[in-house]
Amino acid sequence: MKKFLFVFAFFLTQSSWALNLEQPELDKIFAASYEVVIAKPTKETVEYERKLPMNLLPYQYRTDKYYSVGSAFRIDGEKFVSAAHVFGLGSASQSKDIGIRDSNGKIYPVDKIYKYSKARDFVVFTVKGIKSGKSFKINTEYSKNKKVYAVGNALGEGVVIRDGLYTSNTPEEESGEWKWIRFSAAASPGNSGGPLLDDKGNVIGVILRKSESENLNYALPMHEVLKFEQVAELKSNSVIYKINISNDTLRFNYNRRHKLPMSIEKIDIILQNDMQEIFENAAKDFLKEHEEKLFPNDAGSMPILYNRYTAFFPSIVIKGSDKVWDILKPKNIKVADTGNGGQVNFGKMGNFYYLKTKRPNNVDVNEYYSNSKILMDQILKGINYNRRISQESIRVVSMGKSVENRLHVDSFGRKWQVKNWLVSFSDQKFVLYALPTPDGYAIMMSMTDTGDADMMEIDMKIIINNLYYTYYGTLDDWSAFLEQKDITPDFIKNISIDTDQKSYIQYKDKNFNFRVDNSTMKISKDSDIQLRCSYYKDNGKVVWAPAMVIFGENKNTPDYASVSRNIKPPKILDERYRSRWGDITEQRTPYNHKTYMNERMSNITMLRANDVDSLIENDVIYAISWHEQGTIDHKVMESKLKGLNSNFILFD
Repeated sequence: MKKFLFVFAFFLTQSSWALNLEQPELDKIFAASYEVVIAKPTKETVEYERKLPMNLLPYQYRTDKYYSVGSAFRIDGEKFVSAAHVFGLGSASQSKDIGIRDSNGKIYPVDKIYKYSKARDFVVFTVKGIKSGKSFKINTEYSKNKKVYAVGNALGEGVVIRDGLYTSNTPEEESGEWKWIRFSAAASPGNSGGPLLDDKGNVIGVILRKSESENLNYALPMHEVLKFEQVAELKSNSVIYKINISNDTLRFNYNRRHKLPMSIEKIDIILQNDMQEIFENAAKDFLKEHEEKLFPNDAGSMPILYNRYTAFFPSIVIKGSDKVWDILKPKNIKVADTGNGGQVNFGKMGNFYYLKTKRPNNVDVNEYYSNSKILMDQILKGINYNRRISQESIRVVSMGKSVENRLHVDSFGRKWQVKNWLVSFSDQKFVLYALPTPDGYAIMMSMTDTGDADMMEIDMKIIINNLYYTYYGTLDDWSAFLEQKDITPDFIKNISIDTDQKSYIQYKDKNFNFRVDNSTMKISKDSDIQLRCSYYKDNGKVVWAPAMVIFGENKNTPDYASVSRNIKPPKILDERYRSRWGDITEQRTPYNHKTYMNERMSNITMLRANDVDSLIENDVIYAISWHEQGTIDHKVMESKLKGLNSNFILFD
């Protein structure tokens, strides 16, 4: 729930709204009606590119120590009523110092909660330090087509009264368990939680929300408040859980009840834990129910399991409308130069941002992987995150160090650094799942209201299991990366990379050993390595591991040597996904040991397998290739390929 109001308007004076109410009723209304307020943060959590032009804001806003977020009213001397969504209990908001403010400007902190229903959207509470005073009488028998008055703290400008008609009763949307009062009196942001009054000034309902399409607004009848037990209730009979990697859904319900009264601090924590547990259980049930229809178990996953792809930007395996899983990335990826060779590429897909960062040359590797401030400062040079002050937008340039750091290991042994930042002025939380790479990070980021962040993270933990990404870096990058043993993925345990950065590069894993020396290409510290990882089956289990290894001369030349691992696809796989295997076993171009041209590059490939007599009998076949810019004589290409082959050792 967004608790902060940035829109301001001026309304007519109280006396202008007297209408048919006598002065005693008006006096009682203003004495028994209150603003709900939240203390403004006293400590700034971010840095801006320039000083904030606070003078552009209305005097009342910039001098008030509180945000005005809604309305409340008194009913029996010491009890007060408001809307549940105004209080936002269980939402994990950063703003917790909630109270009410009377017409004299005095603040009373909320003390105990006596009734709370998120579904009916009301709360009954007491406050600290208040003396006896005016309260509303309750009318539970008021009928339709009569005059009503909407009272509340409209738009944060103080309590106002507006008239209209009690037009109808509308059944609650989910199961019709109760009926809403519908009324035509105007309601504005801030009216939530205020009293809806009859023509005598008695309260008949709690104002909750505006109609989206017309001036026909909602209130909860007071008889629903009165008959409700002294409990805090989280209840819904029909909730849909869906995650944006497939169209599959889970329908579930929940009903959590806790006896009241209880301090607001205690019940807030209990409800937070309830909501987290409810949606974590929903996610588990979703995965269990749809296990056979999700990647990599679904039959539509096979095109990915038996082919390999390149993804230099973090991409996600997502189920298409044709029920075949595909690898997708944001359609609009922006690139930002962050200085000293650093870079941030970013785009949004679904509810989340995806980013690829490249470490600046002037930042130490160990510092980059361990200092959260450096990482977020770099991201903010790319993503334009602003604070709006009147008509101006002031860019946030730093959020300092993250408030939480931990390590999360996904289903395929990839280690994600989880970093969280809190932004107080907007009550937002940034959550980063950052996968260390040789040259920087591959990142999935949530940027949302604090109260929603924990729920979003439930989805993030699932989606990152479907990440598709190609590891890339120079020899220097790889050397430093491999030293970060606490954050490297599990597949790194099975490989070794050795080089003197001038005469050879050698890669070794459990399947093969591959060496390139300077008789094939020039090797230096600027030479680079790609590990094109893929999901594939290894001894019946789906793993994430290198499916292709590439040694490049340097970033300025396209010359490179490669070894790829090709797995025999099942016969039930569609022919268009089996075609490459057919080309390999039949040794058609490019797998025929002959030089061919492609995009001004000369290319040549030969095949290796354990059963050299009959390629078609192998389940795994390796392709060794050399690629060089320009039109190169076949004999030169063949000579280099033979050199690569002589330095390739295939293990049993």
